[in-house]
Amino acid sequence: MERLIGVALFLALCAFVGCSGSRSDKTEGGIHFEVSGSGAPLVFAHGFSLDRRMWEAQEARLRSDFRVVLYDLRGHGLSDPWSEPFAAEEDMLEVFEAANLDRATIVGLSAGAQVAIDFALAHPHRVEALVLASPGLGGYVPVGSFDWMAPVISELQLGEPQNAMRAWSETPLMKIASDPVADSAMRAMVIENWPVWTYDQELQVMPNPTAITRLSEIMAPTLVMIGENDLADTKRVGDTLVACLANARLVNIPGSGHLLNLEAPGPFAEALTAFIGHGATGVQRSPAC
Repeated sequence: MERLIGVALFLALCAFVGCSGSRSDKTEGGIHFEVSGSGAPLVFAHGFSLDRRMWEAQEARLRSDFRVVLYDLRGHGLSDPWSEPFAAEEDMLEVFEAANLDRATIVGLSAGAQVAIDFALAHPHRVEALVLASPGLGGYVPVGSFDWMAPVISELQLGEPQNAMRAWSETPLMKIASDPVADSAMRAMVIENWPVWTYDQELQVMPNPTAITRLSEIMAPTLVMIGENDLADTKRVGDTLVACLANARLVNIPGSGHLLNLEAPGPFAEALTAFIGHGATGVQRSPAC
């Protein structure tokens, strides 16, 4: 009888966390997350219109040495859509609490990097280190032309969000010209996430004051990764972060565009693991802004 009870408990546990040590769940607020591996925790935040699956190559490579937490931003992937005000950095806090994380290194790309920065300002005691790839930054005002967004805007004005997503996948920000397989995977993800265009963007509560005015408050060691072929505005954000953060360094990924981890998974993982293993410490300096 005791053995039967033990087997039943084991099967129930496997159904919840997975016999391989993985766990898939939702926070009380409806944010889907997945946990695998063991070791120092890494939390990954994806870019706009993508979802947790963009990190699959990194998860497979890192889970043997780290506890990897992937999650879907609200309205993306398997996370619930929004119909009332929310703050993305508080969604991340929900993931920390649901995954039983006290502190973690946060890896974010594009919009995910912007969320990571906002989280570090709101909850600094939770952040071991930051890895900001192709980062967005709250309060940064772009100076480049947005002519490349015209096809997307046109489809949205016509009330065609699915066509808008297809056009979005063709923009210089998203297209992966160097790797057709990665480009195809990106397109599939983006098209599946088309409903995100239909949600009321005004309901996302943005931090006030904006992050760009508070960067000197972030003390966590930070790695900024920029693709050689990314947009000029993304490169300006990277330069701003390195100048304004107290402990930041910049790595340029040759031949890559905006979606660094998809286009250059090897160099991306190498820079990440080198930073975590050897470089996520340093002497604090006085920020230049």
